[in-house]
Amino acid sequence: MKPDPLAEGRRWLLQAEHDLDDARYAEAGARYSLACFLARLAGTTSNWES
Repeated sequence: MKPDPLAEGRRWLLQAEHDLDDARYAEAGARYSLACFLARLAGTTSNWES
């Protein structure tokens, strides 16, 4: 069965928001390399199938 595109989009967006939150947490702890990686991950997750 094929997933509902709207629900799948919401799922991807929620994951991107979590990734960005993790990046902000890492940045606040001066973990800059990890923050950069997670921020990039959030950007690619939110734009996965474009």
